[in-house]
Amino acid sequence: YVGLGEGAGPGIGIGTGDGTGMGGSGFGYSSYLAIMRRKIWSEWTQSAVYGTGFECVVGLTVRKNGDVYDIRLEKGSGNSFYDNVAQRAVRNASPLPPLPSGFDKSEQRFRIKFVLLE
Repeated sequence: YVGLGEGAGPGIGIGTGDGTGMGGSGFGYSSYLAIMRRKIWSEWTQSAVYGTGFECVVGLTVRKNGDVYDIRLEKGSGNSFYDNVAQRAVRNASPLPPLPSGFDKSEQRFRIKFVLLE
């Protein structure tokens, strides 16, 4: 995962569903991931509750045209409100931009880690 956010407070990290993250042999389109993080970040920070220490992981699949489906909580925080806010941020950020033109698959699975630091 590569995080977004600075210092204490909220942050999100995005990795591919195949267990690889940015900088590895995974997705390989860091500019797309940066756009994706910004779009989801802007939705999430509107509802995030600072100082909770919660962490959850939301999975989603992006089609070549940017449509998002199969948004699922893959690892809960133990707080259903927090988990729902994270899933809602992904839904509200959809659709995402189309996958990069050089990307050869019809879709890509991503995992997003949402973290609220003390």
